[in-house]
This record gives sequence, structure tokens and C-alpha cells, in this order.
Amino acid sequence: MSVVVQLSDTHLRTEAGSPIHGRDPDRRVEAVVSAVTERLGGATPDLVLLTGDLADDGSEAACRRLARLLDPFGAPVLAVPGNHDRGPEVEAIFGAAVPVRLGGWVVVAVSSRLPERIEGGVDAAAVLDLLDAAAAASGPLDAAAGGPPTAAA
Repeated sequence: MSVVVQLSDTHLRTEAGSPIHGRDPDRRVEAVVSAVTERLGGATPDLVLLTGDLADDGSEAACRRLARLLDPFGAPVLAVPGNHDRGPEVEAIFGAAVPVRLGGWVVVAVSSRLPERIEGGVDAAAVLDLLDAAAAASGPLDAAAGGPPTAAA
């Protein structure tokens, strides 16, 4: 059995410990990583899936710190930006978000960042394009996103 750990909306900021709504996002990520690691009994997940809003301020520094906070998993990371993120910064730290074959599955991560719009959502047409491209790999598909589907305006 494959194990995927999915995290979304970590909202780290450039400065470590900068609170969001009165809470420290760095400590929250550390607590989640610790709890999941304990739950897995020391086993390594097959994939860490990050589905948007990784950096509240879109900074590369926050993405870099998030990557370090995830190090205890010792697993590959598939990351896509959300509406708070900047695509180039996410890709610079985590690499291109290409479909991953895992067991018999193909895992596709879908960005919730909409060009020229502050609110997030998932471009339904873009999802269909991703799924068409991934279908060539054959096998069941898992499309994970950090936002609701949005029809083109």
C-alpha cells in the first residue's frame, strides 16, 4: 500500500514564527509532521503532496523553510501553488509539478492559483488538460487540489 501525506494551506511567511490569525504556522507544520511521523511508526511516506497556499506572502524563503520542515518525512514532494503563492518560487524549491506514478496510480496535483485573480480556485479546463495528459500513463488517477473548481469567466 502506498502512503501519501497531503498538506495544504500551511501559510508560512518570510519570517519564521510570524503569526497568522494569532497562530504560528511553523509550529503547526512541525506538530503535523511530528504527529504523522509518529502515526506512521517511523515508516517513510511514498509522497508528500502540497496543494497550495504554502507561503502566505508568496515568498521563496517561506517555501524553502517549508521544505526543511518536511525533511523528517524523507519523501519526494509534489507541490502546486495556491492563490497566496507565486508559481516560480514554488517550482524553484519543490520542482515542476509533474504527475507521479505511485503503485498503480497516477497522482496529479492541481494548482488553485488563477492568473490575474486574487481569489483561488481550480480552472476546470486546466484540470481536464492535466487529466488528458496523465491518462496516457494509464492507471487510476488521483487529482488533488487546494481549491474549488471554477468555470472559465
